[in-house]
Amino acid sequence: MTRREPIWSAARLNEEISRAVGASLAFTPRGEVIHFREFARQSSVVSADGKWRLEDDPAAVADVIGLKVAGIETVMSNLNGKPPLLALCALDPQAWCVVIIHPIALKSVGPFRDVSSPFREWLLRAADAGHSIGMSRVTSIGQFFRATPPDRLLVAGDPLPLVTSEGSGLFVFPLPQLVPLGDSELPTWLVEHLQRFDAGRLGCQVKSRDDAIALSAGVWQMNGCLDRSHELAQTIEGKGRHRAGDYWHAIMHRREPDYCNAKYWFRRVGQHGIHLFLARDADDILASCRSCEAVRWRSALIKKGRQEWDALAFVDLCEQVEEGHDAELSQAARQIQLIEMALLLSSTYHDAVA
Repeated sequence: MTRREPIWSAARLNEEISRAVGASLAFTPRGEVIHFREFARQSSVVSADGKWRLEDDPAAVADVIGLKVAGIETVMSNLNGKPPLLALCALDPQAWCVVIIHPIALKSVGPFRDVSSPFREWLLRAADAGHSIGMSRVTSIGQFFRATPPDRLLVAGDPLPLVTSEGSGLFVFPLPQLVPLGDSELPTWLVEHLQRFDAGRLGCQVKSRDDAIALSAGVWQMNGCLDRSHELAQTIEGKGRHRAGDYWHAIMHRREPDYCNAKYWFRRVGQHGIHLFLARDADDILASCRSCEAVRWRSALIKKGRQEWDALAFVDLCEQVEEGHDAELSQAARQIQLIEMALLLSSTYHDAVA
């Protein structure tokens, strides 16, 4: 019924699909493979709009179904419903999603390749070629794992834990670094896909070219490519419906790190539409953070009863955790940063095509 392996590889993925004999396969972040016919009889998973996504588009080569992750549910909810090419360029789905591959997939797209993230490379290749990929999220996490052994069963409706102890059998989700290692760390295949990214290829009419450029800056930024993101953001200084390019510019300098320069750009951006949502999520994250400093930073960052966000104070928080050794506070800051970037990417996309 299900089988557990520790690591995905292109060889294993190709082998599993070749043996599926026409069945769709669900690949989970835990390394399990579930035959879709068997899986479908035991659960009823629907997308956020209440429809069973797999029946809506029989031509889809794959469905990417985002999981609900404790503390950062906003990330997947903002990528859900966006064009697959945008979501896949912004975030590697391997740790965050159940990926369902359909029988027509290998014939249409070709086999998985031996790269660092075979799922992401294959899905990007499929999206680039114009194949249909479904993007949705489950309403109840436990439903996806009813076919697993009792000791691995997750309670229906509970979010998956963000970080767990080694060997727990649950999930460890990767959070982007506050200060990335550098553009040279990206694999060549991913750089090639990101270089081809453009809002005009998302299947929507671009209404604001400045915001389309900002969207590209955001995609590069979410992959830790500060130099390329910076180059793009500089070309649209002060432009765009909500100055998204300036916001990505500010994030870039905060991650560089050049904290004074980051504050300059955050002052130019001022209050942004995403800040209300960011303040609420950050408040929840810091309320559950076990660092002795969390209370002080909660007061510094969130103002007016969770209605206002202090972006300059968040720059200070990032600087403190980068210079210190508070692992709990550092993780909270990285959670907040990922939520901020997901919210801004969604906002930038809507500004570009609205």
